[in-house]
Order: sequence, then structure tokens, then C-alpha cells
Amino acid sequence: AQYRPDIDLTVMKQTESEFVDYGMRKLFQFEWREFRDDVDVGNAIKVTLRPNGQLRSYNVSKRENINIDTKNKKLSNEQAIEAARNYLKPKISEAKFNVLQVKESKLAVYKDKVSWVIKLSSQPPGGDPIIYYYLVTIDAQNGDVLDYAGG
Repeated sequence: AQYRPDIDLTVMKQTESEFVDYGMRKLFQFEWREFRDDVDVGNAIKVTLRPNGQLRSYNVSKRENINIDTKNKKLSNEQAIEAARNYLKPKISEAKFNVLQVKESKLAVYKDKVSWVIKLSSQPPGGDPIIYYYLVTIDAQNGDVLDYAGG
């Protein structure tokens, strides 16, 4: 708050807090995000402190003039996950698809729309040490896929 007085932390929720031990470099990391009606609107602050409390770094993401109706969402979490799975089915192998796990599912603003951001992972059987990650962004109004990353 002292470095960015233009950010109102009272409307933000602490979403992350962790102690990271890199041997000689021990750090505390904190993150706050702004939510409206359970929708992550994209405003965020991430702060890294040294154990003595000295600021090491901070990152800010601030969206100006967010005029989106965050209450207007028709798809449930379960429907969004199903839409993401249906989208992935023809894109990935059956072995990867059969072991898909939902890692995270949250409402967020994507461009100018309220969307479900679904993060999935897959580690096929048979000794494959690689974990595959997929991120599918679904329009919370109509179920359309807005974005996809993974493989």
C-alpha cells in the first residue's frame, strides 16, 4: 500500500502466501487479487519480502475502467468443466484424456467477458514422467471457448 497508493487493498483478497526457501535466499511471497461477485477482475499485487521485512520486489496488474456485469453468468462450474473437457477430447490422445484432472476452476475477466478459466492436467500411465497442462477459457454466458493453451 505504501508503494502503490492508487491501489485500494481493502477491496482485495489475499490469495497467496508462501515462504520460499532457495537455500541462502529465503523469501516471503504474498498476493492480493480483486474479486467482484466471485469474479477475478484482474487487479492484483504480488509482493516479495526478505525475512527481515525488506521489500525485494512487487508486481502490479491494474485494469482501468472495468465496466463488466460480473453478476451475469449462466454456466455453472460443472458445465464449464464439461465444456472444457468436450473441447479437449478431439485435441488430445485418449490416454491423456482418460486421466484428465481439474487443477483449478475460477471465474475471471477475459478481455471484455466474464469467463471460466479451467486448468487441467494429465499424466498418462505407462511411465511417462511428463505432466501435461491445459488451460481452457470458457465464456460464462454461452459456453464458447475463448482461449486455449496446452499440450
